Parts: sequence; structure tokens; C-alpha cells
Amino acid sequence: MAGLYESTGRYADAEPLYQAAMKIRAKLSPAGEHPSYALSLNNLAALYQSTGRYADAEPLYQAALKIRAKLSPAGEYPDYASSLNNLAGLYNSTGRYADAEPLYQAAMKIYAKLSPAGEHPDYAGSLNNLAYLYNSTGRYADAEPLYQAAMKIRAKLSPAGEHPDYAGSLNNLAGLYDATGRYAKAEPLLRKASQILIGQTENNFANLSEDEKGTFFKTFKHYFEGYNSFTLKAYTQIPSLTGWIYDNALATKGLLLQSSQKMRERILSSGDETLKKNFEAFLVKRNYLAQVYNIPIPDREKRGIHTEQLEKEANDLEKELSLAAASLQGLQDLSGLLGDKTRYTWTDVRQKLQAGEAAIEIIRTRYFDKKWTDSVLYIALIVKPETQAQPEMVILPTGNELEGRYLAYYRNHIKLSDQLSLEQYWQPIAEKLTGIRKVYLSADGVYHQINLNTLQNPATSKYLLEELEIHQVGSTKDLVKVKKPSTIPQGETVVMGRPQYDLDAQEHQDKVKNKAVALRGGGEEDFYTTGEELANKYFRDLPGTEIETQRIFELFKTKGQKAALYLGANALEEVIKQAQSPKVLHIATHGFFFANNQKKPDEKAPQFSREAEDLDFDVAGLQGFKTTNIQELRTNPMMRSGIVLTRVSTYAKSEDKEKYGTEDGFLSA
Repeated sequence: MAGLYESTGRYADAEPLYQAAMKIRAKLSPAGEHPSYALSLNNLAALYQSTGRYADAEPLYQAALKIRAKLSPAGEYPDYASSLNNLAGLYNSTGRYADAEPLYQAAMKIYAKLSPAGEHPDYAGSLNNLAYLYNSTGRYADAEPLYQAAMKIRAKLSPAGEHPDYAGSLNNLAGLYDATGRYAKAEPLLRKASQILIGQTENNFANLSEDEKGTFFKTFKHYFEGYNSFTLKAYTQIPSLTGWIYDNALATKGLLLQSSQKMRERILSSGDETLKKNFEAFLVKRNYLAQVYNIPIPDREKRGIHTEQLEKEANDLEKELSLAAASLQGLQDLSGLLGDKTRYTWTDVRQKLQAGEAAIEIIRTRYFDKKWTDSVLYIALIVKPETQAQPEMVILPTGNELEGRYLAYYRNHIKLSDQLSLEQYWQPIAEKLTGIRKVYLSADGVYHQINLNTLQNPATSKYLLEELEIHQVGSTKDLVKVKKPSTIPQGETVVMGRPQYDLDAQEHQDKVKNKAVALRGGGEEDFYTTGEELANKYFRDLPGTEIETQRIFELFKTKGQKAALYLGANALEEVIKQAQSPKVLHIATHGFFFANNQKKPDEKAPQFSREAEDLDFDVAGLQGFKTTNIQELRTNPMMRSGIVLTRVSTYAKSEDKEKYGTEDGFLSA
């Protein structure tokens, strides 16, 4: 079980299981020389190495090696070779190449004897490891034949060409070609590897919960950043690379949200009432868990709430639902789960564009040049109806500044004259948009944290909103995906604004009991508004949103369409959750996002992304709001982000949260 968790990146879950197994085997091996005990030492050491805890890993590897050496007098036991290989890998990871090389060579000799036909996966792994050491030290001529031999063996052992080890060999040999400037030889290997890795998501996602999908994808996400770096170096020689990384973005961006949405669609349209009930039970459990995260830990203990058990129950139920959805009508993979073809290309997007339109994929990437650097870059890939050979590429090399001082400048100048942001975030892209009036834009990184429409052109004093129609999409493949007609009838328009962030418990219960008072088009004219009394300690009042939402409401009313307006104390979380398929849902309030600043070490195969050090809030709206449960909120970005509604501040400050009922004014994503 620990091995399964480790292979999918769930290291924190794996560690206590490995430790428990090791304790049992230690008792069963009084002399400390049993091969199973050595195996446990090795497994725990490998986990520590994977998470950068090299000092913890080394003595365990050495102890395992000592036991296996005694159990292998002739020095030809495969587990002994494995221990040599593992300790060498640790030395290699920490730059102790002179210590690593003889161990790698000794392991390779043993594996060669145990694999007379030269086709054993362990032998291929040994070839690959020694090649990696040579590659790391610039001995490319020594590394190349070893990489080639390993790749050849793995190709034979993977007849369908879909094994991740084969993808690893393709990436490694391509990396050597990249380092030596042989881009034309690297390109086909990298393309093949990317298809295998995308296939891994298709083959495995149906067996995992949402959190597990995210963790699994992170185990090879860094490869796609490597493909972006390769493109930046090689696209002048191989222009078609821009189309390849555009296709990769279509396959990987928004993957987790997309798979969750499609699971929901499949279940709700299945006709299986039991499955639907289980799905509703899952939603209730997840909703409750989201609320529990906002309750201080001491309060949970008083109320007998066990977060870990709730998380496990929700996780297990979600996996069952995901498997059930994937198996509906005999569909076993992600393509079936999506209900249409999975692997779209940039040419599919181009075919959906009209004259004067463009599709833009923004890609945030770290830069790799023989090793990972601290540089962050942004790439904008642009497709127009007339695009023929490949998407146009705009490179914004100042990613670190865009996420640092320029973002701080943008936020500080929200209400002032912004003379800089348009030039930094948009002007290089705008130069490629001559004649374009409408853009479908898929954001990434810092582009999720700015509103392009509000950027002002200092030369004309016009906002971008006045010069260009921008439609933000999760992925530009949204233009292509088959859209099934909805079988759910659309309800009235719901317009909500200027929440009353402070609201006492009794007043809240009265509003819920009366289902909130709303002004409805063509009907009741009496409605509740809070005037100028909303400013409070946590979230600033938004008087402008009252004007905004009233005007929107009046537009619908003038057209004779059904609409409901909820202002002030009536802008409740319950209203949104109880709305029945609203035709339009317009909400004007503050949002929040708790950034995940947990970092993993930069290893042989890095698995971390560079993210903000601090909690990232809606700066304009937040005045010192804190939560006692930040660590828990880092588990899932959909739990860590959302909007704030009526009584959120009162609830957050209250020491007796039970009197408020079930909703807390935080509506998570």
C-alpha cells in the first residue's frame, strides 16, 4: 500500500506504512539480516530520497546494502545490485559523482549476468542510471550509447509503447541531444514521450479521486515544462514546435476540473438513481468538509468532528463514483468519460474561429537549460483563422517580475492611474493582434490574478475593455468540445451584490427562514438594502456593486424577463445553493485565494512549481482576515478559493459558530 501511495506522489500517506512494515520485519529478524527487513530499509530510504531527505535516506540505504552483501557471498544477488544502484542514486542526487560511479558500474555488471539476453527491465534501469551520471557530468559521448541501449530494451518490454519507463528513456536521450544542440534528433523523442504521459492520465484518472489526480499529475508535470523550455530554444530551427506545446496545453490545462465536471455530467445523465443518490451524498459530504475547514481545531474537538475520517470517506466515495462513471455504457477511459474525443489540436481550435477572432493560450513555465533555473517565463500562443503553419508565439521573459513587483504595482494602482501594466502584461501580445476584435483567452499563472479588461492605455486613456472583446476560457479547447443540449430547464436570473459581511445570528436565521427578500421583475417592489452601514473589520463594503447589480436587474426587468435581486443581508450563500438552474447568475463581491506555498525539493526529476511565499488575498477587500486552518486549506485549490458573502465576518469572529447553522458565508470553488 505504501508503494502504491509513493508511486502516485502521496508521500505523506506512504511514510507511516513503510515505517510500520519495517518495525514488524525488524521483530521477525532478530539478527537484523533478513532480506525482507533489508527491503523495508530500502523502501523507506527511497521515499526519503524522493522527498529530498537525503540525510535520512543514506544510513538506511547503507544498512540495507550491508545486509544484502552478507546474503550474497558471490556478489551476484539481484537485491544486492539494487542496493548498490540505490545508494549510487543518492550520491548522484547530491552531486557525489565519484562515489556513485563505481556503485552504478558494479550494479550494472550484476544485472548483465542476470539478464543473458540483455532485455531485463532492471538491466535497462542500470544502463539508464549510469548514463544519467555521465550526462550530469558532461560526459555525453559515454552517456549516449547507454541511453540508447536502455531505450531499446524498454521499447521491447513495452510493445504498445505506453509504459512510463519507456517515456523516461525517450526524455533522457532527448535531453542529451538537447544539451548538445542536436534539436532535430531530440524532437521526435520528446513528442512521443509527451503522448505517453498524456496517455497515462487517460488510463489512470478513472481510478483516482480529484486530490489523487492532482498528486499523480504532479509526478510528471515537470516534463511538460521541460518541453516548453526545449521549444523556446529550438523553435527557430523547428517552427512546428509551437503547435506541439499548444496541443500539450490543450491536453493538460484544466485537466482536473474538466474530469470532475464530466464525471458529474455522466452520472446525472445516466438514469441510474442509486448512482445519483451516491453522488448527492458525496456533494453533501464535500460541502460539510469545506465548512469544517473553517472551524478552529479546538472547536471541532469539542463537537467531536474528525476531519481525517471525513476526508477519507469523501475520498473513497469519490473514487467509487469516478470508476462507476467511467464504466457507464462500457466506457473505460477518459475519452469515454468526456463524451467526446480527448486529444484536440490547435487546428481544431482554428476551425472554430471567425474572421477577426483569435484564440490565445497563456503558458507559465520554468526554464530548463541542462538544469532547472530560477527563471519563470510566460508564453502566449496565438491562433487566428488565417494561421497556417503553426501558432504564433510571444515570449514574455520577465515572468519573475510579472509575478513580483509588476503585480504589486498593478494592485497598488487599481484605483489610481496605471501607467505600466498594459505595457508589461499585454502590449507584446497586442502587437500580434492587428485586425482582431475578439479574443478567446486561456490564462495561466499571474494572468489569473489580473483583470486584463481594466488595463489602461496611457497613450489613449482607454481601457482594454474599450478596444477589444476578451472572453476568458479555461482552455481554448472549450471552443471545440461537443456541447450536448441541456435537459435542465433554465430558471430566472439571479443578481446578487453588496453583501453585508457583518450580520448577527438571529438576523441571519430570519433571512433564511423567509428565504431572503428579493425584488422580482414584474412583481413585488419591496426589497432590502443596507445603505452605507456595511463597512466592517474584515471585508470592505462595496457600494458600487449595489448600483451595478440594480442596473443589471433593471435591464432584465425592462426586457420583461424574470429576475431576482439580492442585496445586503439577503446576499446569502443559501440563495446561490438553492437557485434552480438560473439563466444568468451575477455575483458582485470579494473573492479569496489561499496560495499553496508548500515546496518540494529540486530533485533529479523535479516535482515542484514555484509559487508565492505568502497567502494571497483579495487585497482591496481584506483587512487582516486570518484562519487557524491554513495547512488544511492547502490540500485542494478548489477548497482554497472562492467568494465571500453575507455574515462571513461575523461568523469568522464568532466563538459560538453552531448558532449560525450550516452556512458560513464562504462559498468555495
